[in-house]
Amino acid sequence: MGMIEKCAEILSDQNRTAFIILLGILLAMIVILVIARVYVSGFQADSSKNGGIEAMRLVISICVVVHHYCGYSPGGYLGVDFFFVLSGFFLMKHFERYEGSNNCAAEAAMQYTFERYKRIIPHYIFTCILALILTLYIDGHLSVLDWIQNGMWELLMLEAFGMTENLMIGPGWYCSALLIAGFVIYYFLSKFKKTYLYFVAPFSFMGIFAWMMNQFGHLNRWLQYDTVISTGVLRGFAEIGLGCICYKIAEVILCKKKVFIWQSTLLEVICVISILYTIRFQGLSRSDFSCVLFMAALITSLFIKNSLWSRFFNHWLFKYMGKISMAVFLNHMILGKIDWSQLFHVSWNISFLFYVFFVILFSSLSTELVELAERKYWEEKR
Repeated sequence: MGMIEKCAEILSDQNRTAFIILLGILLAMIVILVIARVYVSGFQADSSKNGGIEAMRLVISICVVVHHYCGYSPGGYLGVDFFFVLSGFFLMKHFERYEGSNNCAAEAAMQYTFERYKRIIPHYIFTCILALILTLYIDGHLSVLDWIQNGMWELLMLEAFGMTENLMIGPGWYCSALLIAGFVIYYFLSKFKKTYLYFVAPFSFMGIFAWMMNQFGHLNRWLQYDTVISTGVLRGFAEIGLGCICYKIAEVILCKKKVFIWQSTLLEVICVISILYTIRFQGLSRSDFSCVLFMAALITSLFIKNSLWSRFFNHWLFKYMGKISMAVFLNHMILGKIDWSQLFHVSWNISFLFYVFFVILFSSLSTELVELAERKYWEEKR
């Protein structure tokens, strides 16, 4: 009994130390950002952002956070599917904007993928540093060689090819699948746009979903190798393709200008309720597949911007929410290393409120800090 109590005391001390370290990092970030505001401009939210989409990005990110922490959102893993569909929408928007600017399909796909990688990697590196610090203070040991070997593939975002399964950042598999599937889709669009949009995208979506429904009965697969490549990449390929289709649907609707405000508002309400109900009460069920369709309909409608919700969400605060969603998504599992229940002496189901608060606070500051570093870097490059 004495040995158990001693181990518990050691773990408690490590937990408190990790929290003190986290507070120190938070304080340092606040000081840096306060000083930076005096000398650096450009900390305002991007006014061109879609407030409805950005607000949903943070809400969905929080669902993922809660899913990994406690049982309040058993279907929280579906947040990744929302991000895949949304990424497909943005991919198609980017392609339409720059179509024809590069005659080589492989070069265009590579350029797009590299640009997306450059947007993700600064936040990823910041989270890796946090993971290194907290792992040292909580686990008390770290194999530097394993860290370097696994981290090399993860920082290159090649883990979805099977390069490593020991991830420093759990949600990193999504970034890898996003880049791999996105590269292939952008190549297909550059090579044979109509064939991809009207044949490959819809049939690959239906085929992959039919296979996953019959094989597993749900969508919660990531780095498992059920075929020649991780199922997370197949999941991403299907849903990014769905996002491309959603963009074309939104484009057609906007051209015809036959969108009615009350119908759009009702559609979005139904979609949000269905998505949140599935995430909160379902999980690992066939409801996953219909939930993705509700996500696609919601994203399409929000981008058309003709509902009461689109007007309500057209505010800088909601636009800022989406800005920190990537950091929330990447940081949350690292911050989950701290035992928040033990730290604040509350039940596990209550401690998640403290956990979510610190994840949002930390991610907000880290996003600003990373953007500041990027801004200074590109200013000096000029």
